[in-house]
Amino acid sequence: MMHGLQVLHSNTWNYDVVVSLFSPQLAAQILCTPLPSVSTNDIRIWRGDSSGLYSVKSGYRWLLNSESEAGRDNSLEEDWYNKLYGSVPHLTRVSSTLNVRWSPPTEDLMKANFDASYNGDDHSSVSGVIIRNSGGLIMAAGTYPNSHVANSDLAEAIACDQTLILLKDLGFDRAIVEGGSFIVISKICSPFTDRSVLSVPLGNILRRTNHFSLLKSMHVKREGNKAAHLLAHAGRTYSEPRIWIEEAQPEVELAASQD
Repeated sequence: MMHGLQVLHSNTWNYDVVVSLFSPQLAAQILCTPLPSVSTNDIRIWRGDSSGLYSVKSGYRWLLNSESEAGRDNSLEEDWYNKLYGSVPHLTRVSSTLNVRWSPPTEDLMKANFDASYNGDDHSSVSGVIIRNSGGLIMAAGTYPNSHVANSDLAEAIACDQTLILLKDLGFDRAIVEGGSFIVISKICSPFTDRSVLSVPLGNILRRTNHFSLLKSMHVKREGNKAAHLLAHAGRTYSEPRIWIEEAQPEVELAASQD
């Protein structure tokens, strides 16, 4: 059955078959499920946590959320939960107010910044990618529209994957890849096998890293990722992928020059 739902020798769903066999709601969920670029074994994941792994903490949190949706007053349990886990240092959120700007790579590297704009109404996204050298000069830029994207984290992971494809196509095999999604970057850098809903695009990303002699992944805040952010939003005016060589849209070039 799975072979009929998937386009032969491709990592895409057979749209016509899926929409003809399933209800609109179920078909939309299937089409938003990413497929790996190579054959992989199925794994079980826990949907109650972004890591894909079950823990007592995530299980209890999921239970509280479920009871809250059912209309139960769980304010006492919430208060106990916050007191318990709020006292654990490594679970405390840390925010920074430091100014962040784009920084150039060393002379032997390229830096590729990526971002994604996501529309939850139609489950679409646009990836924005800009590649610059040590002098800050634009070597290439691109926008990629994507359909059937389940959520914003998947949109960011897809954007990272498309960034590696553009780098490889242009022959840049030593690069820094920088993006604004802490979740995606941290999972790429993690030594552990990912078991979350991002496991498929992350698997594609990790396989592509073998095509580079040196590749570093870094997280950057929005202030240091302005050019890619503009590309991701400006790309919504195009229905097909667009690539610029040694240039970009005027507003993107202006933002890059001000970094």
